[in-house]
Amino acid sequence: MNNSFSQLLFKFRGWILVALFLLLLASRYFSSAHLQALGLVPIALGMGLRLVSGRYISNHSNGLKIEAEHFANQGPYRWFKHPLYFSNILIGVGLILFANCLSQIHFMIFVLLLISQHFFLARAEEKFLQSKMNTDADFKNVSIEISWNEAWKRQGVNLGKSFLAMVIIWIASYHA
Repeated sequence: MNNSFSQLLFKFRGWILVALFLLLLASRYFSSAHLQALGLVPIALGMGLRLVSGRYISNHSNGLKIEAEHFANQGPYRWFKHPLYFSNILIGVGLILFANCLSQIHFMIFVLLLISQHFFLARAEEKFLQSKMNTDADFKNVSIEISWNEAWKRQGVNLGKSFLAMVIIWIASYHA
């Protein structure tokens, strides 16, 4: 994946998720199936992971281009490379399950699109981090842990969007 495509994908990553959500919402609106409360479990897990992971990164995660002040290697980053992306996938899968309006094949397509987007974002971010580590010897040796309050300030907008998505799906399920 070339650098300009990576930057473009990173810049519009939120809009891609909005497009998927709008398709899910339209499907939910026309569905007569009941909401599936089980979908709230991965949503809650994803939101919790996002908040915890947010304690160990700088503000770079919400920007329009790939950048980083340090290499995150504490907290959830000790166990896997991209806990924020994994939390997004958990939340996305949870919303799809909660909406309970897709056929099995459409469910698989949505999940595949969600995972693919985050896979490509992760690869682009890893390339950036590797190049940064190759040019700045101290880059990997810096660790950060911010307060829960600061993590909430940084991640609260994304958590609020997830909560709002649940509410919108719930409202769409009660059309006349």
